[in-house]
Amino acid sequence: MFTRKVYESVGPLDEAFGRGFFEDDDYCRRVEQSGLRVLCAEDVFIHHQLSTSFNKLKSADHQALFEQNKAINDAKWGTCTPHTYKNMEKK
Repeated sequence: MFTRKVYESVGPLDEAFGRGFFEDDDYCRRVEQSGLRVLCAEDVFIHHQLSTSFNKLKSADHQALFEQNKAINDAKWGTCTPHTYKNMEKK
């Protein structure tokens, strides 16, 4: 989530990523590059319904899209480090 001011400063998602995968990572890097900070709300849970849209793709097409967009991301920002989950204690 970001404000209109951020969107106007950073611009839209990079269409080179097409249907998805890594477009959000790229956007976060661009936000940071513009001098702004990317923050994580650790008390929020967003449920993606089992990759519903991407699961409509054949497995090979899904993997090809992932690899293609990973290559785009790596070319722009260097080899990506896979995401990890932070262990959070329940309060």
